[in-house]
Amino acid sequence: MDALPSSINKDEILRRNASSAPDQLEYLDLSQYQGHPVDYENIPTFAFDGHEQQIHGSGVPDIFTRNYTVPPTFEAEQNYSFYPDQASPFPRDRLSVAQANSPVQLSYTSLEHAEAGASTLHYRHAWQPPAGIPETQQDCILWVSELLTAMLDISSCRDDPTKNTFKRRWASKIVKTDHGPILERNTYYRIEAIELTCWKLFHLTVNLHTYGTRALGVHDDEALNVTQVKQRLTFDQRIYAICELLRLSKERCNKLLKGEFLAMTVACPINKIKEVKNDAHNNGNRQVHLRMGREEW
Repeated sequence: MDALPSSINKDEILRRNASSAPDQLEYLDLSQYQGHPVDYENIPTFAFDGHEQQIHGSGVPDIFTRNYTVPPTFEAEQNYSFYPDQASPFPRDRLSVAQANSPVQLSYTSLEHAEAGASTLHYRHAWQPPAGIPETQQDCILWVSELLTAMLDISSCRDDPTKNTFKRRWASKIVKTDHGPILERNTYYRIEAIELTCWKLFHLTVNLHTYGTRALGVHDDEALNVTQVKQRLTFDQRIYAICELLRLSKERCNKLLKGEFLAMTVACPINKIKEVKNDAHNNGNRQVHLRMGREEW
């Protein structure tokens, strides 16, 4: 190893530690030396937690080859895969100290623990729909096909076809071929992503009819109260209602593909269908009044 320089600033120590051993976890606190040259001969040994290594026969602690470094710097091309063998980049004793000193104490130790514990929480407006879910994989595939077909169908949607959002994401495109012009599906969304969303809708519906509203991950009692409308829908009725909602509203499909409103779409599709129809009616009336106002003006 090359001889170490007689002085070095903290930023260089950070960079060299991060690049030479980014997977090491212990924190080396050199903040007291920030902005000042560091004389290795005079750094107190407690700064290295009492560990030392000899370099070329000297008594200088080797901070570049030891099993602890400062936290790595995260460059643009780097990711957070520095800690493959640990759930946290902090040593267990530091986590214990942080938890002991925290003003808020955790009730659980993992996601699985939290889900198991939260499943026993009581909500006044929780409910359980009728049982009866698909029993074979072939049945599951058929139901997801229904959802996918509905999401791709734009023939009966209530969205404004003149809006850029609809035109860019859903409007079919005319493509010229040797056999004449044909309509081609809009490819803004990858078909695989749309199908994945349909599988999520399907599985959440299965879980709702298996475990009740605790499967939704909704912990707002007032929101659960809203979902009680038509709570006695059978599995088939619920899927068909979701399909109708997907056909009527591509804006709802946009939100689902953004990862939004999955639970409420499954919990109360009848409510959402009414909202879509009311919004379309109100928007139509608003446009009529605007046109009348322009004509009078």
